[in-house]
Amino acid sequence: MLTTSDKPIADGASVCSAHEGALCSPAPSIWIGAASTVLVSGQPALLSSSTIPCLAGGGIIKIRHQNNQVFQGIFAPNIDNSSNSSASSSIVAPTIIAGMAEENKISTYSESNSDKYESDQSEKSEQNTINSTQCRTNCWCSGKCPEEFKGKCEFCESPDSKMLIASDAAKLKANLEKAFPDIYPHFASALSGVQYKMEDAYRVDTSVAHHHLIPGNECYGSKKKDGGMRYPLLIKLGNLFKYDINCAENGILLPSFTNVQLSRIMAQEKPRLFYYVMDKDIANSEQIVLLDSSKRGFIGSQLHVGQHSYEGRLKLLRAKHPELTSYRCYEDIVLEYLDTFEEYYLETYEKTCFMRDYDQQKKNYFQRMNAISDALRQKICAFPHHGMKLSWLNKRVLVSFPALLYDVDISIEEYIERYMVE
Repeated sequence: MLTTSDKPIADGASVCSAHEGALCSPAPSIWIGAASTVLVSGQPALLSSSTIPCLAGGGIIKIRHQNNQVFQGIFAPNIDNSSNSSASSSIVAPTIIAGMAEENKISTYSESNSDKYESDQSEKSEQNTINSTQCRTNCWCSGKCPEEFKGKCEFCESPDSKMLIASDAAKLKANLEKAFPDIYPHFASALSGVQYKMEDAYRVDTSVAHHHLIPGNECYGSKKKDGGMRYPLLIKLGNLFKYDINCAENGILLPSFTNVQLSRIMAQEKPRLFYYVMDKDIANSEQIVLLDSSKRGFIGSQLHVGQHSYEGRLKLLRAKHPELTSYRCYEDIVLEYLDTFEEYYLETYEKTCFMRDYDQQKKNYFQRMNAISDALRQKICAFPHHGMKLSWLNKRVLVSFPALLYDVDISIEEYIERYMVE
């Protein structure tokens, strides 16, 4: 049985669809959507809907097929017990469905006791579940609420039309400072050495950008054309569990500038300024390398300037550089992670009472959101910049269009001539 400790591997014949059939060598991060309370050897069991980001290929690895029989929600090995009478009572078949979660242990199953199993489950269902018609309508309620939550369910009351904790750069800054009080002096010291001087002696100093790895307004809390939330169930659960999009786990420090400074610089001078700052590779400066690796991961060299959604300019870039066809802007990459996460809950919410085991459900939600943030942080900081081979570009995400141009070695002259549209 697969658990979160198992990671995807590739045999010698495996190829990667994200890189035009190149040999696959996955570098996965953390599984998203594992079982909430069913453990195998102390590790959460994987579900058929579980996914894991591929840090090497830039995609999402999904489970497409299980080499097991599926019977009454239980994954059972395809074993013939007729030749061994004692085997029928010793075969262990772990359950990984929400309906069995309250037992919080591995269950056993054999064909000889299937009728008893179904009868036991029916009795439990009647005891622990109220009629779905008694639940509130249009509230994502599974109808499997224990009596104690009838009429006073916080999940039902939790709104799905807005984020109760709004995205706020100042709050992200405060949370990062609180979590990592000793990284700011190092980052400030590294930035102080980056001073860009123009011919008129006007000096431009860098500033700190507190980047939301999962942007709150543009991604997590984004809306569809009809005005509804793109991820209503994620928002509802986030509000229920009081998830803060401004938490330190969802942040990274990047070099940037104030808008006032940029407004005083000639348009054609900006590309030179941007490239100059990224050339300094602040995350690998002598002030930053003194930090331990866990803290260094919260500081990046990639320039934070401009919009995270740059699909229009990316189309212009692809016209001359078709090898960039598969690359997408930062927001689209984040949305793919969130699409997968929302899909997981859409497939499981009807079987789940989020109030029955609130603390564990909250822990699972936070772990999954933080896993997405961590995968994005690693991709922002991945690989040396400038002139990197285009075939490796999907291993990295670029938070701004200038950072993309820099990484793929677009010259300053071409930048000024073709891509200066702000």
